[in-house]
Amino acid sequence: MVREASELVRAGGAEMTAVAEMFTAAVDRYRDASDRWLNSLGAIEDAIDRREHGEAADLLGAYLDQTREVFDHSLQFQRELFSELRALRSRSS
Repeated sequence: MVREASELVRAGGAEMTAVAEMFTAAVDRYRDASDRWLNSLGAIEDAIDRREHGEAADLLGAYLDQTREVFDHSLQFQRELFSELRALRSRSS
């Protein structure tokens, strides 16, 4: 009985480690996307100051696309995390 409990704890720990690694990787991706987003803001501000209105609008469109990408990655990560947590909860029940 103690051996079975030990195996369950060990398996749960391995699963939690996998979830933590996935979380860390997702946070790193999110940080990278946020850094790209912040860098693009500076470029957009510079472009607005230097260029015609039409070109600035194109850059703003690119900025919006990058923002959507950041949010899509964030949402996908959250879905994956909740899916893993639900799976862990159902396994432990």
